[in-house]
Amino acid sequence: MQKKSMKINAVLNGIKTLVTILFPIITFPYIMRVLGADNIGKINFANSIANYFQLIAALGVSSYAIREGAALRKDKTRISEFSRQIFSINLVTMVIAYVLLIITLVVSTKIRSYGTIIFIQSLNVFFTVIGVEWIYSIYEDYLYITIRTILVQLVSLILTFALVRTPEDYVTYVWISVLASGGANLINFFYAFKYCSLVPTAHMQMRKHLKPMLILGCNTLAVTIYVNSDITILGFMKDDYCVGIYSNAVKIYTVLKQIINALIVVSLPRLSALYGNGDYKQYNGLIEKVLKSLMILLLPVVTGLILLSNELVVLISGPEYAEGAAALRILSIAIAFSILASFFTTAILLPRKKEKYILRATMISAVVNIALNFVLIPVFSERGAAMTTVLAEFLAMTIAMRYARRDYAVSGVKHTFLRSMCGCLGIIGVCTLLRCLIHNYVLYTVISVVCSIMIYGIIMIVLKDDIVCQILKDLRNRADKRRM
Repeated sequence: MQKKSMKINAVLNGIKTLVTILFPIITFPYIMRVLGADNIGKINFANSIANYFQLIAALGVSSYAIREGAALRKDKTRISEFSRQIFSINLVTMVIAYVLLIITLVVSTKIRSYGTIIFIQSLNVFFTVIGVEWIYSIYEDYLYITIRTILVQLVSLILTFALVRTPEDYVTYVWISVLASGGANLINFFYAFKYCSLVPTAHMQMRKHLKPMLILGCNTLAVTIYVNSDITILGFMKDDYCVGIYSNAVKIYTVLKQIINALIVVSLPRLSALYGNGDYKQYNGLIEKVLKSLMILLLPVVTGLILLSNELVVLISGPEYAEGAAALRILSIAIAFSILASFFTTAILLPRKKEKYILRATMISAVVNIALNFVLIPVFSERGAAMTTVLAEFLAMTIAMRYARRDYAVSGVKHTFLRSMCGCLGIIGVCTLLRCLIHNYVLYTVISVVCSIMIYGIIMIVLKDDIVCQILKDLRNRADKRRM
């Protein structure tokens, strides 16, 4: 099998992630204004409930399958047998998830009042299972994933503008959102036979696969709890409006986090393969390169988000959601902690099969987050929910870093961090100056983003950051080849 380029994979995965978020963002200002904060609150509260059952069905399948399947992908027979077993186990967990969802709807009056939306959103459980996205990550087929994502999101975009016209169309909007991703997963299922067989089997080898899956699944469930519980608890303790304005802040926060996190996600198959094959020199080199790249991207994003939170909220969603800007400023700090926690767990602990440490970090963070939500949300409302997310992400990062340092000594990034901090000071200076000169918030936001990127890039070049210089060198080499 032809070896895929990490740089191309990173670009394609970045494009896919960007498109997945960019297309909804194109519709996001329209949807926020048409449906209103209350209906947005209903949708997001219901989605927070449905997400728990989707995670139960997922059961850590994706991370486990990518890690184990990366070593088998050159053997068609072994990867087909492995894929059939994983897919069959996933079908069983899907049935369990739906049974638990039905019980929850019967028992809880509050949740049952959102039953229609939850039922529609629960279809994502089925579509995610048959989507077998992990197969494409094993084979690093990011070109297919990217093209498919663009087409599906385009259809979703057209349907949203065509069919969602009034606040009463919020159920239609939920259907469009679910069926858009569902259509992509149907295509996934049939296209996957190009690589391996997915015919269900009774010989699932549950004893072999279930334990590591449960550990990874509990870890993912714990992460979802401390990311999701704020919206769930906010919905129970406050009202749909509070959920609506907080969900808006979370949406912006999630967009930026997912774009940066794409760099880590795309590196996992390669890291697992290098470590599994005992190529520790290349593995360590890739780890350092990923961490440096994260530093270069992460710090300016956090800085810019803190400075432009008010403008972004109003620009994207309208004045009705302006109260959510304070929550967004708080959440921007959580991005840094979340991405670094993801680095230590995904890039260092996961390839070494140390899921128990990942689980320990996330479980502790989840418990702390839930407890703090009950304390801070009644007092500070959506700002309290944001505070708990920051504290949970910080705790998860600290614990994960402690365990990761036993196997990998973080080094070589000090200078990158200092250079990036200098670049962030430049961003602060530019945005502060422009705020005094420009009073139109749209113009101020656009010019601030453009000027911030330029000043940050110039500072990193002047300080001769090795990652930035390498990127410039590669671009020059490609330009020279084209001229030849």
